Amino acid sequence: VAVRMEVHVGAEAMKRCIVPLTLQLLVENALKHNVITGGEPFLITIASEAVELVVRNPIRERATPPRSTGFGLESISKRYAALTERPIGISTADHHFTVRIPLLDFAP
Repeated sequence: VAVRMEVHVGAEAMKRCIVPLTLQLLVENALKHNVITGGEPFLITIASEAVELVVRNPIRERATPPRSTGFGLESISKRYAALTERPIGISTADHHFTVRIPLLDFAP
């Protein structure tokens, strides 16, 4: 197994919404920008924390960075800005890339 995904989303978070395709873009982004091998599984964690969905993966930079348009994260940021004043949060700490997505009370 080269890629593992763990999902820890509570019942209250399941009553809320996220912008369509957000998770797909974040998972694609993680797979595109990191080295994936069968020796040590690449773990993507999706968890709810308060009123946010947190997507986290280890940073395993490729020797040759992939060509990137920056569309994924920019697109997510713009779509959330149109729906809520709560911005998405992006951080790199402890050798992990983390994106915090506001959980919405309504379907966009």
